[in-house]
Amino acid sequence: MNIIPLTPLFTRCITGSITLIFLMVAATSASAQQTGAELASAIERSVERQLSDINTVSIRSELSIFSFETETVYEKITKNGRSVLVPIDEDSDSDFLGMMPFASYQMLESIRNADSVRETRHNGQHVIEVIVSDIPDSDEFFENEEMEGEIEFTSGRMLLERETYNPVLMEFEGENHAGAMLTVVITLEDYQSFSGLMIPMVTNMQMKGMDSMYSEAEIREARESYEQMKQQLSELPEAQREMILSQMAPQIEQFEQMIASGDSPLITHKVLEVVVNQH
Repeated sequence: MNIIPLTPLFTRCITGSITLIFLMVAATSASAQQTGAELASAIERSVERQLSDINTVSIRSELSIFSFETETVYEKITKNGRSVLVPIDEDSDSDFLGMMPFASYQMLESIRNADSVRETRHNGQHVIEVIVSDIPDSDEFFENEEMEGEIEFTSGRMLLERETYNPVLMEFEGENHAGAMLTVVITLEDYQSFSGLMIPMVTNMQMKGMDSMYSEAEIREARESYEQMKQQLSELPEAQREMILSQMAPQIEQFEQMIASGDSPLITHKVLEVVVNQH
């Protein structure tokens, strides 16, 4: 077999071609990488498309921690120059949509001022990772009455579906009024379209480091109270005891989990029914 030697000119051509290809690939990757401002603008356009045929949305859902159903009705309004969904009842305590881009102005502002935006993979899915350390007016970040004043968020990480910008994971670190450092972890799953509006049918939320909110004395008192309750239950007639345990089993399990791990129970919000433009 004849071996053809590479000439210096051929070697330079090959090397030059490889270098050119590398630079082209690098340039393409760099141009595809969005800035926070570009991503926020793209999400705003996506929100306007999703809400174009929406006037009102009624969502019936269930919270696992309490095992009861709630119904919240949202209406589309214009706020800060763009369309958003807000609860018709301002005192609603089940506004889980408050964490979605089509309901939270502050979330978009945080993305606009993101420290970094990059594409990555999560659970086999192409996602956009957004790292933020500038969260303006975190009392309104979730547009959710349950969160206001409880935690001052200082940094966060969001994973958004690459094609749709739907949030799939959100992690936020912050400090409560007592100085305890906490991390809120939210996952959003099983998105379905209702007249173009993408709704996560399952949302999970957990607060890490919840035990730091309480003193050792308070935790000890809670454990003692729990043990007293178990003692009182053991003294009841069996039928009555079984009835109470069947009703309180989820709460008891979640309390035991919280005491053991120091984290809050996992709260699962399941959407049972969505009705569009019926109010």
